[in-house]
Amino acid sequence: MYISMCFIFTPVLGILPTGAGKSLVYQLAGLIRPGFTVVVTPLLSLSKNQIFNLHRRNIPAQEYNSAVPWAVKCDTLNRLRRDAGLPFVRPRMPQSDQRELKLLYVTPEGIASGNALSRLLDVLYRAGRMGLLAIDEAHCISEWGHDFRDAYKQLNGIRKRWPNVPICATTATATLRVAESIVTGLGLQNPHRINTSFDRPNIEFLSVNCVDHPNYDTCSNRDAFFYYYSKYQWQGKCGIIYTDSRADTVEVSTMLQNHGVRCGYYHAGLKLDERNLTQNKWEEAFIDVIVATTAFGMGIDKQDVRFVVMWAIPRTVETYYQMGGRAGRDGRPSVALTLYSDVFATWREWQASEECKNSRKKHGALSEKYRHKMVKKESLGTLLSIVGHRIPRCRRATVLEYFGEAKDTKYQSGRCCDICSNESLVFRGQGGRKHFNFFLYMIGPSWCANSQQC
Repeated sequence: MYISMCFIFTPVLGILPTGAGKSLVYQLAGLIRPGFTVVVTPLLSLSKNQIFNLHRRNIPAQEYNSAVPWAVKCDTLNRLRRDAGLPFVRPRMPQSDQRELKLLYVTPEGIASGNALSRLLDVLYRAGRMGLLAIDEAHCISEWGHDFRDAYKQLNGIRKRWPNVPICATTATATLRVAESIVTGLGLQNPHRINTSFDRPNIEFLSVNCVDHPNYDTCSNRDAFFYYYSKYQWQGKCGIIYTDSRADTVEVSTMLQNHGVRCGYYHAGLKLDERNLTQNKWEEAFIDVIVATTAFGMGIDKQDVRFVVMWAIPRTVETYYQMGGRAGRDGRPSVALTLYSDVFATWREWQASEECKNSRKKHGALSEKYRHKMVKKESLGTLLSIVGHRIPRCRRATVLEYFGEAKDTKYQSGRCCDICSNESLVFRGQGGRKHFNFFLYMIGPSWCANSQQC
């Protein structure tokens, strides 16, 4: 039913959980429809992953972005021009695929900047060659969303620019407010809405209390990780660990390697070739675990990820849900583990408050940027109630309520979350004062004087 809706002119808004096959909706429709499909994605790692999987299935697809060599870009332009009966811009590459290009992955900047591709797409639209426009991770257009991106705002005129092309917008993390903002931002009139449950029954949501005295540090996190590493027999299994900074990816990766874990690290500060090499090693099982910042992951579709560990508390419920949802896409039992710290949670709250204050001062109280910061701060507050240990409540139920859904009663306590299974563990470390010292420095000595932890 979802795919068939892409064959009618009425636009489609698909809100499906992570791992539910959002990309399959527009990929399969794009293969069947005449012409080619333009897929707009926010991250280079996302398009690279999908292109890799499509090429493995011998599907003619290509990406066009800043990371693609100029010769490959020219070849992509020539393939599009050839399929429309237009002359080539320069000689074709000898190894070029001679088949009709069916899926073209671009960034929002790539189709809105007036470059060679943007101009050619306008020509191909007028020639009737464009079959479908897919907007992946559509929540990025909403200022109410957790991952608002200015570049996606450039898509708000796409309906007027290509009025006769069906649009399919997909996302895994949209509240009712965000969904309405997507419809408005993309100019979708009375779209067909595809809504399925946000629940991922095969994922067990765990949060363990990592208490340093009185600091947040790698030590207790290490002990907690290896406890679950042993309990769930993760050795040799595929996993992702998300850290809060680039330096942490290196530190945690080195620590795990010293303990015999086959892993690598990934962050936006690495050269593109280094990132691609690490990602390829992980996807092809040369390493088991990838330690990364949020630069890695949106749209990553590796089926056999058995665990996702949030080494630091994420910034929003949506980020938490997306990170955890990268586990268990093959339907097998998997774990989403948060290493929680009260001190780091307090630091996160201070960080969010400072961002709101600075944004209001710089952009004004009525600006979209300030409103977006406030939305993220509210989402953080909800997240801390989900992963915290002060008011124990089913973590799955609280996440689902945030997205306007009720928890199914079918769960066995052992496969839902640590609250339902009555597992309360505390890990105490003896390491340095990394985040705690920074926190005290920023808010001053008054907090320290009133704290029993100091």
